[in-house]
Amino acid sequence: MSYTTYDISEILYTVIMKNNCNLSSMQEMTETFNEEIIVQNICNILGKEEKEFLPHYITTNECLEKLEAEELEKLRVKMIRELITKC
Repeated sequence: MSYTTYDISEILYTVIMKNNCNLSSMQEMTETFNEEIIVQNICNILGKEEKEFLPHYITTNECLEKLEAEELEKLRVKMIRELITKC
């Protein structure tokens, strides 16, 4: 069995896009986003090497459970600042 390693930005960006796309569940996120063009676009946006799949919702949930709320807030602020400077 092979495993894919995901950067925290890939996991968090996928969740942010889930919310932006008004998807109702993490499972729906996995089903919707794991189309080749969507995976390619998200990897391009993040400047990451293209992967075959985005993180599965179970992987995403397990990661989020391990993060402290304060750390998530720091990451959110960093991502927003980066978006603002790119505009």
